[in-house]
Amino acid sequence: MSFLSGCQGSPPPCCQGGLVRWADVPQCISTGSRLPGLLGAGTVLKYKKLPETIKESYQKTERKNIKDSCFSYIVMSMRVVPTGVDVFDVLLGGGYSAGITTFYGPRGVGKTTVCIMSAQAVLAAGKKVIYISTENISPVVRMTQIDEGNKKLLSHLLFFTPETFEEQTAICEKLRRTTERSIGMVIVDSIAPLYRLRRAEQPDIEGAIRELGRQMAYLTDLSRKMEIPILITTQVYADIEKQDAIKMVGGEILHYGSTCLIELQKRAHNLRRAILEKHPSVPQGNSVVFTLCEKGIVSRTGKE
Repeated sequence: MSFLSGCQGSPPPCCQGGLVRWADVPQCISTGSRLPGLLGAGTVLKYKKLPETIKESYQKTERKNIKDSCFSYIVMSMRVVPTGVDVFDVLLGGGYSAGITTFYGPRGVGKTTVCIMSAQAVLAAGKKVIYISTENISPVVRMTQIDEGNKKLLSHLLFFTPETFEEQTAICEKLRRTTERSIGMVIVDSIAPLYRLRRAEQPDIEGAIRELGRQMAYLTDLSRKMEIPILITTQVYADIEKQDAIKMVGGEILHYGSTCLIELQKRAHNLRRAILEKHPSVPQGNSVVFTLCEKGIVSRTGKE
């Protein structure tokens, strides 16, 4: 796996001999984690090969009430939510972690399709999904196009359609105060249109930027409190300073506010490429190629 990168370090007491078996991890920690599914039950892990960032995180955290606390913390740090798309599970080292994952790219590149397939995976797991949509196509319509058999899951899809940027902010603020533990994911598709409209209609550009920052702060607080992934999509525009280059709408606010950042590019025919630009534990620059079709995303291997 990509998160088993070569690092050095002395194993903690719970990792005598430098090896730990999944069966040794307390049940209270292993329940709900996808680590055994990713590595296989009874997999032997070498502590010295775990990412240094995870070891450092543990050193700053006290979990003395949990047996084998060091490895337990490692397991919790790696807990992920399946993306619903095989190639994105590979790209992200298993799936989404808590935090904000932002997808950006041109219109028709597949941003909404990724979000909808991810929502379906969370709904199928018995969790609720909050979907904030500012796009013309309804996610409900697109979801049934991809899989008509999932109609019964739509009762757990909570749908918001803000008409102004201020309404979008109000929804994010309201979500930050929620204590509903059945929520498994929040999606904002897209965060850009109302932001661009706000900047175009009112001269106070700095005010729009600050408001976008507040929305990101509200969503970050929600993710930390509920320990769930937040998916955001945004649009792009041409970079006038660099030929054939693009910039994402939202700029530095989205870049620094996102835990994970993925660029989606169009290739020949219906091929698409996803490039990982930012991630806390997976190498930057990793990419996957996939095919976009009416039924969603099809995994692809080999050359374009």
